Amino acid sequence: MAGVLLLLLESCGNGSVAKAPIEPRAGLDPGRGCDSRLVVAKVNALFAALNGADIDAAEKMFPGSASWSFEVTNSTDVVESTGKGIRIQPVASARSELLGAVNSHDVAAMLHLFPAAGGWEFHLVPADAVVHAGVLSTYDVDQMDRQRLRAALALLARFHLTFTTVPAGRGSLVDHVSPKGTVWVHEAGTTGLAWQATGPPLVALGKHTLRGTGNIRLYCETGLFSWVALGPSVVD
Repeated sequence: MAGVLLLLLESCGNGSVAKAPIEPRAGLDPGRGCDSRLVVAKVNALFAALNGADIDAAEKMFPGSASWSFEVTNSTDVVESTGKGIRIQPVASARSELLGAVNSHDVAAMLHLFPAAGGWEFHLVPADAVVHAGVLSTYDVDQMDRQRLRAALALLARFHLTFTTVPAGRGSLVDHVSPKGTVWVHEAGTTGLAWQATGPPLVALGKHTLRGTGNIRLYCETGLFSWVALGPSVVD
């Protein structure tokens, strides 16, 4: 039975409903592609780190300036990451500033110009019923604020997280359009992620289970998260 469960976790399934909550597993093989296997491995790793209260490990799954290196391509007005997973085409007015940041290896300045080219966001948005029950607070971390990220991760680490459907995902090339230009990113994301949480914080409130859905995306080049959004919706 354990072998069958592991096969389901690692498969490129379609999010079929599981008969029982599925425990997250660290160390699943992410494969070599931009596909469901990568998504399943990384989402499992995140949930497993939170269950182990390993905030440092969970935080390291989100990129920083040191995670990236960029170079100007032969066309001279297009910038690519060294792994070719991110491609930036600036508008004319942003070209000089972008090329200056690249030539000076100032990735932080690049991310300020084009957050989609290696940045991340974290959103924990409970339904009103969950907030009113005193279970969770809302966290919208959209400025790559590591301190607030750690606070949100620590909040989740008080619970025990499991999946209520078999995790699945897919990869694609996504164009992020902004007034300063377009960023094409090879990214992979979940399809229909459903999860639940149990643990002492709920017991203390006379509750048992918190249920929710989520949308998680990651950079295929590095396997680091670009977007994590969890929506706790029901508590009973």
